[in-house]
Amino acid sequence: MNYFDSTQYLEPRCEKCGIVLDYGTNTEFNEKLMSQVCMVCGNKL
Repeated sequence: MNYFDSTQYLEPRCEKCGIVLDYGTNTEFNEKLMSQVCMVCGNKL
């Protein structure tokens, strides 16, 4: 498998649930954590 020919390995993903991250669409800024948070699983990014 050639990882450099496939863009799926270059896309940012959530470490916990594995969803492809689209900042502002499926992430939100959490003021309490002062970080972006995955809206699917709540993982701090």
